[in-house]
Amino acid sequence: MAPLVDTEGLRVFAKDMTARKRMEAKLFKADRMAQLGSLAASVGHEMGTGRGWRRTSDRCLRWRETRRGWANPS
Repeated sequence: MAPLVDTEGLRVFAKDMTARKRMEAKLFKADRMAQLGSLAASVGHEMGTGRGWRRTSDRCLRWRETRRGWANPS
């Protein structure tokens, strides 16, 4: 912390937050990468089995059909 003195004698304290902001940015990026890794592991696990792959592709096709109005959702 560096004290600064104004011309009227008023004291102002300033603190350099650069290192803290850099660390917060690194932590944020690390958290995002961990989330992406978890998502990739989940998708990989589902695609690893034949049933999972089939189920996932069926869900995707059903979702696309309902979004485009090709199927009548019940």
